[in-house]
Amino acid sequence: MTTPAEYAFISACKYWIAHDRDFTEKLRGNTKNIQSNLRKIGNIYFVNRTIRGGAEKKLINAIEKSGQTEKMQLQERAKCLSDELVKCGAPPSAASKFSWFVWPLGWTMFDRLTCDAVLGANQGPAMKKFQKFYEELDSRGWSTLLCCIREILSKHNYEPLLAERTIDKFLMLSGTPHYKFLIICNDLDDFKNTLNKSHNIDFDIVNNDISECLKRSSLIFAGKPSLATLSPHQNYKFKLLTEQISNA
Repeated sequence: MTTPAEYAFISACKYWIAHDRDFTEKLRGNTKNIQSNLRKIGNIYFVNRTIRGGAEKKLINAIEKSGQTEKMQLQERAKCLSDELVKCGAPPSAASKFSWFVWPLGWTMFDRLTCDAVLGANQGPAMKKFQKFYEELDSRGWSTLLCCIREILSKHNYEPLLAERTIDKFLMLSGTPHYKFLIICNDLDDFKNTLNKSHNIDFDIVNNDISECLKRSSLIFAGKPSLATLSPHQNYKFKLLTEQISNA
């Protein structure tokens, strides 16, 4: 059965080439460039609706005052950002995403899908989930998994920051409803085929090695619902999609 672990690195590469590399070059280490890229990143990462009106200023202020650095451990950084978010009421998902582009090393993004993958659904208010999310990642071996993926990327001369992006995509895909996940996989298969023709011939080797690291990890919530627990409507959509893919 197709799993998020098999597609996380592919998705990370797709976003890196299309968006993340450019935004990281513009924002890394420089919070002053957030404003000019706010709506572009917000559109790609689906957080524009949470940063309307006065929320823009609150968001940027929270990130600037958080005191985050790339030398901090995951929980320490989360605590710094969380403290500022509580003070000003800025949206946690957007803050975590813009923080990644400013200080990408050793950080990952928080949103509903990644949170569902790590904590399970219905875990209370956003800020409570935000703090718990990073605590759980830390306790379940985030740093070890990150080192494992970095080592594979280094061996094959790939961009080091793809390690962070791969884990983020793994969590995101793991929190995605299965019928939607299959649609995403279809699109990623097309991207992978294009990449294999025009880029590194060792892509499959790297993807397989990273996939094995992800499969051995313990980041995902043990009680995450399986395909069998989908609603009747979701199962119907899943059946239609399966038929479309098999008939393509």
